[in-house]
Amino acid sequence: MGAADLSARPRNFVVTALRSALGYDGELVDELKDCLNPSEVEAVARIAVSNKIGGLIRAGVLRAGLQMPRRLDEILKADQSRAVAKNLSNLHETERVLGILAKRFEVLVIKGPVRSFELFGQLDSRASNDIDILVRRSDYDQAAQALCENGYLRGVPRDDRWWHQYLGESPFLPTAGNCTVDLHN
Repeated sequence: MGAADLSARPRNFVVTALRSALGYDGELVDELKDCLNPSEVEAVARIAVSNKIGGLIRAGVLRAGLQMPRRLDEILKADQSRAVAKNLSNLHETERVLGILAKRFEVLVIKGPVRSFELFGQLDSRASNDIDILVRRSDYDQAAQALCENGYLRGVPRDDRWWHQYLGESPFLPTAGNCTVDLHN
């Protein structure tokens, strides 16, 4: 479900909360000063959870001083708990991948829980589904091989030009663990 699927009040609530979470101060939409009705709470919760932004919505609501309906607070807190668990697991996997690659290559962690923490200062703002690692183009094939030698399976064939050359990335699936590694060049 996207923001276009929301009626005006829930959509304005989500946008205002996100703007607040990201540090944009501004006047609240007058209609948001009143508490959301139950169907609006469910609409906001669906958009927050389906887009993995429950933590951002909750932080923005609190920062903006909006009324937080109890049901919405419960849903967003549960989403934050899931985000922390997922991100901690992904951080552990990131350490493992860096242990494999950083010995031989210059690597940079892009996106994911590390970047989320840098941006928002907390691990529960947004759940990360994978780890994105950037290596130099000249190291890409050797870095991919190093991942394969350490228990990762290629998510696309080695000779897939679309992924490796045009997109400049490819997924690697762990044989142990649950976090895909996207290797970028």
